[in-house]
Amino acid sequence: MPPRRKVANADGGQNERELVVKLETGSLPAEQKLRLALEGSPAPACVGSCRGNKTNPNCLCGWVPGESGFKKKGLWQRESGLLSSLGADPRVNIRGEGAEGQVPCGLNNLGNTCYVNTALQCLFMIPSFRRALFEVQPPVADHKVVQHLRSLFLALAFGPQRSADPSAFAKCLNLDHSTQQDCQEFFKLLLNKLEDVFKRSSDENTAQVVPRLFRGTFSWCTTCKKCNQQSESSQNSTDFYELPLQVKGFAGLMPSLVTALEAEVLEGANQYACETCQCKVDAIRQMVLRTLPPYLCLQLNRFVFDLETMNKAKASNKFAFPLELDMGLVMASVAQDTGHTRTVTGSDGQPVGMYDLAAVLIHKGASASRGHYVAHIKDEVGMWWRYDDETVTQLGSFPLGEPSDHGSANTAAAAPSKGKGGRLTKRGGGKKGGTASSEDADYCAVEDESEDEDEDALQGNTSAVDSDSAAGHGSGRGRGTGR
Repeated sequence: MPPRRKVANADGGQNERELVVKLETGSLPAEQKLRLALEGSPAPACVGSCRGNKTNPNCLCGWVPGESGFKKKGLWQRESGLLSSLGADPRVNIRGEGAEGQVPCGLNNLGNTCYVNTALQCLFMIPSFRRALFEVQPPVADHKVVQHLRSLFLALAFGPQRSADPSAFAKCLNLDHSTQQDCQEFFKLLLNKLEDVFKRSSDENTAQVVPRLFRGTFSWCTTCKKCNQQSESSQNSTDFYELPLQVKGFAGLMPSLVTALEAEVLEGANQYACETCQCKVDAIRQMVLRTLPPYLCLQLNRFVFDLETMNKAKASNKFAFPLELDMGLVMASVAQDTGHTRTVTGSDGQPVGMYDLAAVLIHKGASASRGHYVAHIKDEVGMWWRYDDETVTQLGSFPLGEPSDHGSANTAAAAPSKGKGGRLTKRGGGKKGGTASSEDADYCAVEDESEDEDEDALQGNTSAVDSDSAAGHGSGRGRGTGR
């Protein structure tokens, strides 16, 4: 038989032999048995492969698996129902650190909501809008759209996760996750909604935050070539939140913008009925910019209607947009054609100055109804980032980073290139020439340089991208945004 285990002496003077006899005869009191068990020498530790030792009272391996073990069911199964109901491990979604600090937060794609994510990221990167949203007071702050947008922006600004969940915001707008929409159209509708909500505020700064940042005005001016008088309707102003520009047939933004603003002659069957001359005469008709916003959005019309296929076709030519837009130079170019010198002012009433490119929205794909949206956005220290839903990548000092599938970045002076869109920022002077070009850019925005005069100037560069979006520039005191 196996050797008996030695038992330590217990209180009461019994020796080891007496204890053994009492244990074998069952005459040892239960209390003394417990004391002996507690004071006895510890049982040997279990080996890693132990599945449960019934002879070892200290062995729990039959109930609790080892560090890497698991059970088929119950609390210790490989992935319990309780754990799976909590979702993904939050440790895998921690926002990382880059060379320039914390990496910006991305946004989860809910299905086909890349167009929502890119628009929201562009809006979030405007400090003045973000500040106004965080400081808004009731009753505007109680509106569900404002509540969910503010919660989402707080997660983007201060959350520890590398991507935030926009599902609550999308739900309050009744967005269909399964259908992709046009990003530019969504951005415009979102601004209209926010303007309608903010204008209910009793605080003037809050009520006017959207038009103050994004709204400009223009007039259609018709001038009689006989009496040189303008029509009465020429004094009427129309609001705009973006300027549409044609891509097909143009090498870049500057010639497209000048063409959009230059005069056309009304003659022949299109003669103008002059109120002063009381007859039909030849006339000059022109779109005249009256005021420009701090953030000027430029929509690059890459999709045109094909009369042969009766479908929208994408213009895939490269389209150049400058890293800095001089609206004074644009107006001077227009004045050379018309012989009339006009001064366009910003939202503060001052003459427009320089605008820096602030964001470029890129549409990848050949179809207007399909594809994928990403955004290239410049942060407050001049660093460019690529926002692709949950993934945010640092691009460096150029809006397109190194040569990529969206185009190229180089130091050539204002070379024409392809682009669908971007955002420019007004900075107030300085020569920081250069262009970007793209075959996929769909939208761009520019920021008034005087909005953040303490920011470092962007060095002159040229970059090229292929895009399906729009580009934007702005005047006055503010920042441009793009989609």
